[in-house]
Formats: sequence, structure tokens, C-alpha cells
Amino acid sequence: MLNSFLVTNADLDIVDVNAVFCEMTGYSRDELLKMNVRDFDAQLTFDEIKMNLHTALQSGISHFETRNKRKDGSFLDVEVSLTKIEIEGQLYFASFGRDITPRKEAERKLKENEKQLSSAANIARLAYWEYEVASRLFTFNDQFYDLFKVTVEEIGGYQVTAMRYEELFIFPEDKDLVRIETVKAIKSADPNYNYRFEYRVIFPGPKIGYVAVHYFITKDANGKTVKVFGTIQDVSDRREAEEKLRKANERFEIASIATNDVIWDWDLISGNMWWNENFYRLFMLKKEEVKPDINSWYEGLHPDDLEKVKTSLLKTIENKAHYWSAEYRFFKSNNEIVYIFDRAYVLYDAAGNPYRMIGSMFNMTEQKKAAAALYALEQKMLYQKVQEQKQITRAIISAQEKERNRIGQELHDNVCQMLTGAKLYLVRTGKQDKKINLSLEYPIELIVSSIEELRSLSGENVTPLRDIGLKDLIQSLVRSLSQASSIKIDLICNIEDFDIDEDLKLNIYRIIQEQLTNIVKHAEAANVIISLEANTDTVNLVITDDGKGFDALQTRAGIGISNIFNRVESFNGKINIETFPGKGCIMKIEYPYKDLYSRS
Repeated sequence: MLNSFLVTNADLDIVDVNAVFCEMTGYSRDELLKMNVRDFDAQLTFDEIKMNLHTALQSGISHFETRNKRKDGSFLDVEVSLTKIEIEGQLYFASFGRDITPRKEAERKLKENEKQLSSAANIARLAYWEYEVASRLFTFNDQFYDLFKVTVEEIGGYQVTAMRYEELFIFPEDKDLVRIETVKAIKSADPNYNYRFEYRVIFPGPKIGYVAVHYFITKDANGKTVKVFGTIQDVSDRREAEEKLRKANERFEIASIATNDVIWDWDLISGNMWWNENFYRLFMLKKEEVKPDINSWYEGLHPDDLEKVKTSLLKTIENKAHYWSAEYRFFKSNNEIVYIFDRAYVLYDAAGNPYRMIGSMFNMTEQKKAAAALYALEQKMLYQKVQEQKQITRAIISAQEKERNRIGQELHDNVCQMLTGAKLYLVRTGKQDKKINLSLEYPIELIVSSIEELRSLSGENVTPLRDIGLKDLIQSLVRSLSQASSIKIDLICNIEDFDIDEDLKLNIYRIIQEQLTNIVKHAEAANVIISLEANTDTVNLVITDDGKGFDALQTRAGIGISNIFNRVESFNGKINIETFPGKGCIMKIEYPYKDLYSRS
């Protein structure tokens, strides 16, 4: 059966569903897109839904079971895998559901035969708790008080101090254990810390019982643990249930028939393995050709996952833990890969020796494919966004270039002409009146100097003509700067055989112009080498000077260097600056020629 799929936002409003989910619930796609998850979830409380979301945020995925209400009023049991996704900074949750109604019906039949065995086989309802490190206060939900068979009013509220919690609920001999594990969690440097352990508690009566506690932590921006939180579960009946499970093979086989999962049973004493029919069906195996031992399972594991899975499995048994889970790849007989999420429960005898392990293999291949498709979509959208930003940057640079050209022409055609007219008027006036001629010589010199300076500034800003070769433009720029300074500039230019885009030519020219200006103003260099070369893959520009260098990290924020970086990045180029105070500077720029050629 195909899995259902739906996507919700952080408020659990549905934003997307597949056809399988529509068919399972009886609602149309348009109806579902107007609904919230709580409109049809008939089992989970708000706290339980919040806890599943929290687990997905912390560990990346949350597995749980619930019950949905169809449009016609009937119910179906669903096994859900919940994972978080993020698209353009927006948090969403993707849920993959599988109809497990037949299995649940089989489980309900088992409950009728033996209530205690069913309670041990099913996942018990979990209570949620939080411990604030600074205030040393515990906060519990309603399920916690239900678990301990007390009321909120009897305890005095949803919050109690750590000392009060010990006095009310923890068995005296286990108080030190709880303190040690709590301190260990608080002091852990791992932000993803999680740990499960069990201890004795006092139920009303008084009666001694056992609970299993799962620890997680929350850290602040400084890496300090500010909160310990987790779940607590009553496991008092488990040991008795474990003994009865040994005699429940017939009921166990009935349950295995009602599920789509691969159910397996490993006898740790004899080494024999048993799988239900789904194992052979899923992996396309012939039952008579598979040896009933652990090696047959090992042989199907992907080589890259084998040691990891074996190590985690053996470590679970060595640590005398009850629960084991792992994700791995498994081969079909035709070498096709299936992605598996495997869960198991280990049984121990009274002496603490493991004797049996029972588990289920869930086929999560479709979820993996869907996750890969979502990731590919995110990457595609990110790439498109980056390219759009580069197009905007190129448009800004083009607009700046036009404005520079306009200003340059304005300076040349209007301001320079006005100054020239003023100079001619002063010269004529001086000739007419020799008394003021001497007084006008210095103002005339200032006007001549201003005209020359404005012509130079105009020449720097006016966009070079497109029909002039890039090499000629660079040579003209080099000659101009060489005449205006004592710097020796060498040019190496080998681009004649390559058809470079006109916009890129202007881009390169402006970068060289900008960097040479920086060198003249700041570097105190004696020699500069400009190398511009191209091949079938890239256009490479290297500008080297022997000046005083600079701190590249601090100078990156300057307008000149920042403009160079923006120009390079707008053409998908790469830039690297090798410099250090007193060591000169090497600026290396590389453009992808093939991309530029196809774009031009």
C-alpha cells in the first residue's frame, strides 16, 4: 500500500496532500487544504502533538501512531513519520502516514485474550516533564499526574521543586541515581544529548513501581544548559509481561500477519532467526533458500552499513538496554536497495541475561525518495534565488556605469567648456588692462589645472567605446597611470583568440581601473604586473604589486574592494586576495568562460 503524505505549517494548517491521503480520509484535496490536523486527529491530545513536533525539531524525525476520523465518521489507525523541512526560511512539517487499521484490529483481539500481554506489547502513553536549571523547578503535564494516580490539586499545581519531587515520588534508594543522571545531563557539552534510564518510584498505596525516563537538554546561546526535559513512562508491568511474552508465539504470529512491516524474532540462545512472510515478499527471497540465522540478515545489509548496525546491536545487548533502533540499507535479491527503519525489544531473564530479541523492519524507501525530492527542490529554488540576485547586481552595476558615463560627459562637455570660457574671458581682460594682468595669472593657472583635472576625471568615468579592444583599453589605462606616477606597470594580455562578452570586458576594465587606483593611492608600490589570460574554461585576471599590503579582512568592507567583489560575483566569478601588511598584494580573479560565452 502506498503511503499518505501531507505538509503542514508550524500551526498544523494543511498546505499540501497527496491523492493517497485524500482516498484514506474521504476528503477532497480542496477540503483538506482548508483544514487543520486537529480537525481529523481523533486520538492525540494537543500536548502529545506538541511533543511529536518537538521531537521532530530536536532529532529530525518523530515516529508515532494515532487515529484519524474519516469524512463519513469512521476511524482509521495510522502510523506516522514526522519530519521537519525548511523552505526559504519557513518551517514546515512533512508527515508520511500508513494505514495500520488491520494491525490495530488484530491487537485489539489480543487485548481480549490477555490484557497484560497487550499492555506490554503496545507503546504506553508517555508523560511529559521539564526541569528549569536556574529555578530548580519541575513542570509536569496532566499525563504525569495520571501516571502517578494523583491529582494536580493534591500536589499543589503543575510545578514542584526538585526536593519536593524526590520526597513525593522517588524511591529513597534511587534518589542518588536520579541526581547523578540529572547532573550528567546538565553538564553535557553535547546539545543533542539524550539518555534513557529507569528507576523506582512510589505510587499511592504506597506501592513501588518502575518508570523509564528519557532525558533531552536545551542550551542557551553560550552553550549553557538551561533546561532538561523529556518523557516518563510506567514500565512496572513490563517484567511480568516479558515472561508471558515467552509463551505468546501464537498470538505473536497473529499480530505479524496483520502488519505490512517485516516482523522478526531472534533467539539469542540458539541463534535462530524467524521472519514473517513480509520479509520474503519485500526482499524478493525464497523462504527455502534463506538460512534461519543472523548471518542471513547480515548478508543482506549494505556493506557500508554492516559494521555500524552490528556495533549498535551488540552495544545495546552489552549495556543491557531493552530498546534498539537503526536505519540502514538492505538489498533485494535483484540488488535493488531498500531503506529500512528497524526497531527491536530485548528480553532478559531474571539474572539479567538476554535470551530473545523481537523487532520490526519498516520500509521507508518512499519517505527517503520524497525527502530527496524536497531537498532537490530546495536546492533548485536556492540556486534560482542566487542567480536572480546576481542579475540584480549586474543591473545595478549597469545603471551605475550609465550614470558614470553621463557625469563624465557632463564634466567634459559642459563644466570644462564653462571653465575654458572663463579662462578666455580672464585672458582677454588681462590683455586690455595690464594693471590687473599680474593678479589674473594665478586664477588662470587654477582654471587650467581644474580643466586638466576634470578632463582626467571625465576620462575615468566615461564608458569606453565597445569597438575598441580590451587590450588596447588596458594599455591606454596603463600608459595614463604610468605618466601620472612613478610606478612601473607591466601588462601580459593573451585574450585575442577568445570571444569575450562585451559586458565582461567592461567588468574587467573597471576592476583593473579600480585596483590600479587603489595601488596608486594606498599601496606605495614600485612595480605592478597585470596578467589577463583566457582558455576554453576560464578567463583569468591577476594583479600583483610589491606595495605595503593590507589586512584583507578589514579592508573587505571598503567601497573599492567591495565594488570589485560585487563585479566578480555578478558574473559567477571567483576572487582571492593574497596579502599581508608589508608583503604586497596578489589579486586573483577567475571567470567561467563557458558560462559567459553561452550567455553572450
